[in-house]
Amino acid sequence: GAYPVTFSLNGETKTVIASVIDDTTLIDPDKDTALSANGFLLDISEVAGLTTESVNTLAKAKAWKLSDGTSIDFLTDFTAVKAVTGVYPVTFTTATGVSKTVTVLITDESFIINPETNEAITATGFTLKQVDVEAADFVTLAKAKAWNISNLSDIKEVSVRLITEKPTVAGIHNMKFATIIRTAKTVEVTTMISGNVRKYVVEANDF
Repeated sequence: GAYPVTFSLNGETKTVIASVIDDTTLIDPDKDTALSANGFLLDISEVAGLTTESVNTLAKAKAWKLSDGTSIDFLTDFTAVKAVTGVYPVTFTTATGVSKTVTVLITDESFIINPETNEAITATGFTLKQVDVEAADFVTLAKAKAWNISNLSDIKEVSVRLITEKPTVAGIHNMKFATIIRTAKTVEVTTMISGNVRKYVVEANDF
């Protein structure tokens, strides 16, 4: 933000504007503009209620003149955000023509957020026939995905792999999926000899 700083010497004072910035702040001296905004995580249940005001609050968005610290109006475009898990862009554009895009990760109850690794991971249980196990892509079937959230303004997807051996007999099995730095989630996978699809329960854990 912008803050007045006053200097005094020999009875004379002078006040200047100091802009305090971080890596979420975009500076454009030619347009006398500072624009600050950050990405954020949002539960899927909250997407329908998003408003310009709520997005600005979540992103801590603000813009000001570098010369005097007065606020600059800006537009907020969050039309790309959908009620589907994943990463979406939100763009802020000032009246002076400065624009900044951040990322928003939409999560649901299947997500694990690991603050130690700064990663988010999701996976869900599934059912398949035992004869199909060897050729099956467990990562795809579990919809296993993960993201690096260390920089919320630029959330990046990271790779996920199955680290548990595939089951060799029919039954209910705990299958663990993890990123390269071991952010993990375990789900229940049911393999069958034959018959109807059985209902499964999802179980998750960090380590």
